[in-house]
Amino acid sequence: MNSPLKTQSRFDAREKAVSILIRVDESDAWADVLLDNCFRKEPWPPQDRALTTELVYGVLRWRARLQHAIRTLYHGRWGNIPQGVRIALEAGLYQIFYLDRIPAYAAVNETVKWVTRHHGSRWGGRVNAMMRAAVRRGLPELQTIKCPVQRLALKESHPEWLVRRWSDQYGIQRAESICRANNQRPPLFIRINSRIWKDSAVDLIVRMGIEGTVSGYLQEFIRADSGPWFHTDEFKQGIFSFQDVSAGLVAHLMDVRPGDSVWDMTAAPGGKAAHMAELCPDALIAASDRSRSRFEKIVENQNRLRLTNLVPILADGRQAPFKSVDKVLIDAPCSGSGVLRRRGELRWRKRPEHLLELAAIQHELLNAADQALRKGGILIYSTCSVLPEENGNVIDDFLKSHPSYIQEDAARFVDPSLVNSGRIETWPDLHDCDGSFAVRMRKIS
Repeated sequence: MNSPLKTQSRFDAREKAVSILIRVDESDAWADVLLDNCFRKEPWPPQDRALTTELVYGVLRWRARLQHAIRTLYHGRWGNIPQGVRIALEAGLYQIFYLDRIPAYAAVNETVKWVTRHHGSRWGGRVNAMMRAAVRRGLPELQTIKCPVQRLALKESHPEWLVRRWSDQYGIQRAESICRANNQRPPLFIRINSRIWKDSAVDLIVRMGIEGTVSGYLQEFIRADSGPWFHTDEFKQGIFSFQDVSAGLVAHLMDVRPGDSVWDMTAAPGGKAAHMAELCPDALIAASDRSRSRFEKIVENQNRLRLTNLVPILADGRQAPFKSVDKVLIDAPCSGSGVLRRRGELRWRKRPEHLLELAAIQHELLNAADQALRKGGILIYSTCSVLPEENGNVIDDFLKSHPSYIQEDAARFVDPSLVNSGRIETWPDLHDCDGSFAVRMRKIS
């Protein structure tokens, strides 16, 4: 069987991976969106799809370690390396250091050919020498780095400021556990649409012929092997959606009842709103977003899932279009520190100062939710962050400044093993799902 590295067809995995990585760097695009767009256009051969995905996510996760290796191999000024050459080197070194099934000679040859084709023989020769040296030397050791936090940040390819926060709060060993979990390939979960699929999750597994297990946390979620799910009839028919089980906890925490009016303030792409609509067909779920392109994603999901009780609205959540709503969900903009294994580019885009900017938005959304919520109503605040600056600290401040709210124990609604001090807190290293936070509050006056 020919290696996908040797393919020079339109399904050239390396060519596509490098082009996607360049777009991620140049335009701040999201890798998962670019991969999704690529694979939706036409079904790629599974081997090429898998290699393209592995290269993109692998390079983004291990970028700090890969760039450290490049710096030990390149003796000129870092800024002189063209972007495409650097990214091709990262992809080539990732295969040498992290992918056992790809022969080193194939990684070297294909990387050199790509660089020569796009940047000329001079850079091709340099890359050839660097790649062959990398094969001989292996991944550079880090013993000379004395600071434990700096060494761990480079070893596990995380920003130093983030590793330092975890080390200060939980200790260096737990910080390493979190980093290691973030570098694992994330599990794939699918959420069954009970409005369409009336049988059990096990029945769906059998029908689709997949390797999967029902989640121990939520029975409508299946942990499944990766595959071309977008192209299945079941996906097109709205039988299931893609959603991490941690995100599914929010709908259960909301506990939507028949007759409820619910507003998801920052809903796009609509996964949590759709989940609530699926669980309670006799409730009305309004799902808003201020971005037209993201709003259209809500509409797309509503149509595919056939949810007549889900109402997409183009609106800024900070300017409440409602009064006296029964229940409000704020799925707040955040650093995404709980989903770093899914979005490797996030770890290189966020800075500590961004937390202050995000906290200001989070407080604005909470104040807007207060204006929209009726007395006795329920307010859920959730993030995909594991940082207290965006989670517990924000809620503690809100409860102090809004004595009309009380916190309700999340353990009444979800697995108590996922609850800390009455609030949902999930971690990739402890629960094998995305990191997340959610709190349920009632407006008593």
